[in-house]
Amino acid sequence: MEIRYSLTRAEIFLSFLQAMAKSPKLLAKVLVFCLLPGAVGVTVSGVLTRRLTFGDAVSIILWMIGAFCFMVLWLFIRGKTAERTLSVSEAGISTTIGKLRGEIAWGKIADVKEAGRHILVIGSSGNAFFIPDRAFSSPDQKMKFISDVREWRGSRLIL
Repeated sequence: MEIRYSLTRAEIFLSFLQAMAKSPKLLAKVLVFCLLPGAVGVTVSGVLTRRLTFGDAVSIILWMIGAFCFMVLWLFIRGKTAERTLSVSEAGISTTIGKLRGEIAWGKIADVKEAGRHILVIGSSGNAFFIPDRAFSSPDQKMKFISDVREWRGSRLIL
């Protein structure tokens, strides 16, 4: 099955927030990414040789907030808004945006979920596709898409 769609930057941002709420795996990856700068910063400052202070905890939290803001800004800037062609088959997902092309085997897909008015496809690398309902010509086509993906991914798929 082949679908075509494009996303606005606002949709990318809102879908990302919605996806974190729907996917514990994505939320865990985001939290780990955000925690790392604070943990490294506090460790470098010498917390290993003394007790963790309130200031250290505040520093970690501020680093986490900063890392999250950086990630959201990066997503907002780097999110692809051009028309995407996405095809799914027994082999996996093929995608094209302009001259960029990629293929992802089902084994490299960590999760596929419905997230509000989008279908969320999360790769094991953390990259994700947000497929809006409007990408499908009808609710039946969307259900066929979900059914095909379930079949190809096997029992690992939870929608």
